[in-house]
Amino acid sequence: QERDAARKKVKDIGLQLSELHAAFDDYKNKYTLQQKLVVDLEVAESKLAEIVQERDALLIMVKGLEDKVRALEDKLKETEGR
Repeated sequence: QERDAARKKVKDIGLQLSELHAAFDDYKNKYTLQQKLVVDLEVAESKLAEIVQERDALLIMVKGLEDKVRALEDKLKETEGR
């Protein structure tokens, strides 16, 4: 009877060990995925910073072009007024 109890205990410990291995593997997979997501996020943030800089430069260019258009329109009005 002691032997049966010992076998059951060994079997239970084996099951626990299997569950712990599965949980650890799951943790490793999630950690790996999390690391990949962190890298992807860093890449996305970097790209976003580049795009924001590009947008700001384009907005400045548009403002300059709008100013030139207004100046040319004013000159045209002056010329037409003569």
